[in-house]
Amino acid sequence: MGGSQPFKFVSVFMLTASVLLGIYYFPYAEGTVMKDWISSYLHAYAAVAGAVLHWLDASVRVHGQEIVGRYSLRIVRTCDAMDVEILFVSAVLAWPAPWRCKAVAAIAGATMLLVVNVARICSLYYIGIYVPAYFQVAHHELLPALILVMAVGAFILFTAWAQPPSSVSSAA
Repeated sequence: MGGSQPFKFVSVFMLTASVLLGIYYFPYAEGTVMKDWISSYLHAYAAVAGAVLHWLDASVRVHGQEIVGRYSLRIVRTCDAMDVEILFVSAVLAWPAPWRCKAVAAIAGATMLLVVNVARICSLYYIGIYVPAYFQVAHHELLPALILVMAVGAFILFTAWAQPPSSVSSAA
């Protein structure tokens, strides 16, 4: 990135991330379409994680946003790693690359983060059962940091992949 590109990247990234995070975290009133959509989305997220956990532990059931079994979890905003996904997708969209590359990277990266986050939720279930003293540290510090590191790593890989081939200069 040369010239004004860093400023453009930061500006587009900040604008995109601000708008998307604002939409996601806005305190919608009960009964509104967005509040209902977010609740349905979080229920679906709980259902996916619950299905994986049920495969590993037949006692697991999902009720709304609750995963109930030998240890119970409630999926709320931030449990879905949407904030990290938004930051990743915003960075990808802001990067100077062809739109096709951006679309592939955004979809692949968001999917990877979703899978990793479902694994995080499953890990928290078992941490809650077997080592509950470590649940808070794993939930609030270690596992979110791991997801953030993975998102940064995915973005770095994207920038290397989306980089145009350098010109080969020949010396005469």
